[in-house]
Amino acid sequence: MDVRPFTRDDVPFAADLLAARGNAHPLAAPFDPAAEIAALLDQGATGYAAPGGYLIGRVDPDAAWSLYAGHAARDVATYRHLYRAIARDWVAAGQRRHAIVMPDGDPVAGEAFANLAFGREHVFALALLADQPSDPPPAHVDVRVAEGDADFDALRPMLPSLARHLAEPPCFSPRPESYFDRIETAFRADYDDPAVTYVLARVDGVAAGFATWEPMPPRIRVPGGTWALSHMSVVPGMRGRGVGRALALAGLAMLRERGVTVTWTDWRLTNMSAEPYWRTYGWRPYNVRLTRRVEPDPA
Repeated sequence: MDVRPFTRDDVPFAADLLAARGNAHPLAAPFDPAAEIAALLDQGATGYAAPGGYLIGRVDPDAAWSLYAGHAARDVATYRHLYRAIARDWVAAGQRRHAIVMPDGDPVAGEAFANLAFGREHVFALALLADQPSDPPPAHVDVRVAEGDADFDALRPMLPSLARHLAEPPCFSPRPESYFDRIETAFRADYDDPAVTYVLARVDGVAAGFATWEPMPPRIRVPGGTWALSHMSVVPGMRGRGVGRALALAGLAMLRERGVTVTWTDWRLTNMSAEPYWRTYGWRPYNVRLTRRVEPDPA
C-alpha cells in the first residue's frame, strides 16, 4: 500500500473522508472537517496518508495521541497500514502509550484498532437534559452550592478521593505524588472561577461528597451551550448512602433552572462504580478513547 507523509495538501482529501465517517450519536454536533484537521497540524500533529485514509497525531509526555479529527479510512486494511507507519514514529520518539479517539461504535476504526491490540479505555458522553432524571434528591442528604472559605475547607479533605479511587483495581491509574502536592492549589483556582459551580453534600452535618458543573469550552461534536459534570467524588465512608445520586439530581435540577438543554460527562470503562452508574442518568457515549501500551524492549 502507498503510505506517505501527510502534508497540508492532503487536508481537502482528508476532510472528505472525515465528513463521511459520521457519528451515530443523535446529539453529536456538526463541525468543519478541514478546519479541525488544519488545527491539529497547527498544534504539531504529523502522520501519514494513503489512497483510502489518513492518520495524524502528536507525541505528548503522557501518550501519543490521534484525536477525533486525526484519522479516517475507508477500510480496516488502510487503517492498519497507516498505524504501522505512525506507530514506528511514536515508539522512536520514546512513547509507548498510544491513544486513539473515535466515534463510539465506529465499525471500521473499531475493528481496525481492536485488531491492533487497542482496548476501550475512556468514554465521553452526552445527554439531553429533558431525558435525564428529575427526581428530588434524597431527603437525608443536604445538598447546596458551595460558597466561601468555610465550604472550601469542608471540601479540602475530599479533593484526593477521586484520584485515590482511580488508582485502585481494576483501573490501576495512579497519579504521581506531585499531583497531590498541588491538588489543593489547582482545585482552589477552579473553585474561585465564577464559571464553575461546586455542589457540596452533607449527611448528618458531615461533608460527604462534592460535584463540579461548568459550561463546556468548544469541543468537536459537542453542541454549544452544553454543561459538563466535570468531577464527582464521594468519600469512601459515605458511599452507598445516596450521596452520589443527591449530587447528580441536584446538579441536573440546577441546570434546568439555568436553561441548559444538553449535558456532558466522561468516565473510565475500568471504573466499575462509574461505568454502569452514569448510564442510568441518560448519558450515552458519543466518543471513545482506545489505548495501547507497547511492550518495552527486553532488558
